[in-house]
Amino acid sequence: MKRAMNKLFHLARGVQCTVLSRICSFITILVPFVGGLATGWQLEEKACKSFLKYYTLNAIVVHHNKSCIAAQPVIFAYNFFRLALPTYFASMFVLLCNISRRLLRKHSSCTPMSIMKKGSTSFEISQLEQYFSEYWNLMIVLRSLEQEMSFPLFVLQVIDLVGLYGCLVRFANFDPNYSITYRGSAVFMASRSILSLLFVNLAASSVNVADVKAREVNEELWQNLLFSGITVKTEKAINMLVYKGQSFAFTVWGLFRFTRRYILSTIACSLTYSLLIVQIYAIANV
Repeated sequence: MKRAMNKLFHLARGVQCTVLSRICSFITILVPFVGGLATGWQLEEKACKSFLKYYTLNAIVVHHNKSCIAAQPVIFAYNFFRLALPTYFASMFVLLCNISRRLLRKHSSCTPMSIMKKGSTSFEISQLEQYFSEYWNLMIVLRSLEQEMSFPLFVLQVIDLVGLYGCLVRFANFDPNYSITYRGSAVFMASRSILSLLFVNLAASSVNVADVKAREVNEELWQNLLFSGITVKTEKAINMLVYKGQSFAFTVWGLFRFTRRYILSTIACSLTYSLLIVQIYAIANV
């Protein structure tokens, strides 16, 4: 993964992403910090005592009614490190998607007129080969990056979908006798899961949209090249002209492609099954 990321950053030397990288770094620290604070302050004495006994293997022994004071650092550290890794990966992935989208948009902003010789209607062969070579190299880097990040993305999607499911079960419950315990922690975890799911999906789907646009520009340029009557002799140049196959998209461990359709289907399935389970639970308790 490190090698593919280095190649992508090398291709993006002229892309300005300083502001976004600072925002992602800030979020990587802020979210686990707030999560650590939002969870511990609502716990009761009995819950704090059980938490200490379970996570410290009963190594910390406290006096009566002082368990929460001793448990606060442990709870904060537990939630901070539990949220740090998925938050870091989500922020890094959004940053990489933004860089990839900008590179593809930069590539698709090229027009046939910019590759033609000055004062002529014929193409500059060297610029033409360089244009398609840049796209070819970018696709190699993105596909390598996709293969290495597909499984971590699968784990991240499972974590966020479980959080979204928990949010719907808690806040969309039809049982009038049901009351939400630890509301502050529940609201934070639900918000984190929903925002992480949306930002990751939107960032990944934007790369797919940018690649579709870049392929359309490549096809247009290829048609102009055919109409101009230029013949490309080298096999390497011919392979660089059009990168055939399906448009590029990050995948969830090869199971799903990050497109705009995937966002709608994910939210729809989560809503359907969550509400179904809530209704079954409500009927069973009647």
